[in-house]
Amino acid sequence: MAVLRLAADTFPMATARSTAWLRPALLAAAVVIVYAPALRAPFVFDDEAAVIGNPTIRELWSPDILRPPADGGTTTGRPLVNATFALDHALWGLSPAGFRTTNVLIHLAATLTLFQLLRTILRGPVLGPRFVRDAETSAFLAALLWGVHPLQTESVTCIAQRTESLCGLFYLLTLLAAAREGQSNVLSDVVRRRWRIIAVAACAAGMAVKEVMVTAPVLALLIDRTFFAGSFRAAWRDRRALHLALAATWLVLAGLLVSTGGARGAAAGLDRGVSVWHYLLTQCEALVLYARLTVWPHPLVLDYGTAVVRSAGRVIPEGLLILAALAATGWAIA
Repeated sequence: MAVLRLAADTFPMATARSTAWLRPALLAAAVVIVYAPALRAPFVFDDEAAVIGNPTIRELWSPDILRPPADGGTTTGRPLVNATFALDHALWGLSPAGFRTTNVLIHLAATLTLFQLLRTILRGPVLGPRFVRDAETSAFLAALLWGVHPLQTESVTCIAQRTESLCGLFYLLTLLAAAREGQSNVLSDVVRRRWRIIAVAACAAGMAVKEVMVTAPVLALLIDRTFFAGSFRAAWRDRRALHLALAATWLVLAGLLVSTGGARGAAAGLDRGVSVWHYLLTQCEALVLYARLTVWPHPLVLDYGTAVVRSAGRVIPEGLLILAALAATGWAIA
């Protein structure tokens, strides 16, 4: 950790402009070093349906790339992911190293976007006075930890899991652009409008990648309220157009759901004969598991199977922990 802090604070007397490239370069180097060995791996698991057996990615300019097959694994109902696979196929053929190179680049872009998002928040009106000297270092260390965290392994190294990493990139880009648009006191109207367009475009694109993007407009509003506006009323008064436009991107996801009859790529949900109650119980176990793995990523499992929790008694501690976290969050933003 001392080495990382030293790297983050290298040349403290130099001008900010002359060292602005250093932290992004270190983040890029770390991500490449960690994931470069995976480029030698073959296609695995869901890659068969998403890439090898997917006829819609064979022609880059074919309209079929926006209509992934119903049995296309992780691409079903997710046209933008399918389009990126078509681009990879045009560039690399069926070379798994080429497809994984794109995955690594997507993750690298997400890491750099997270760095910029954290910088923006930590230098904002709420946290700025507290982090005035440490914003750059704190944002760098947090982004570095996220970029090389073992929990990211599957979404980066498994080609078919590009749905996760690409959605993450658009999610973070949405939040970054919304946060930049929220700097109304330091940006001109023209610049704010540009960030608003970027935020809405990224959010709409994310809706065509994976369904979890549905929460992005909500989180953008919460970040605005907590770190920039100071209240929901102020956020609504100052940036109503932004938040309404972000909410409108839900129509993209709704349209995709309707057009595919609700079919989603490799989704595990209520369409598998699981009741709403049992699904919620299972999610209690899963959410706490992933929270624990975020803190201590061991052991990591590629496929947890399809076990369903059917007894509330089995997840009482997990349920109470989640309820406590929700209550604390509600109290904090009330």
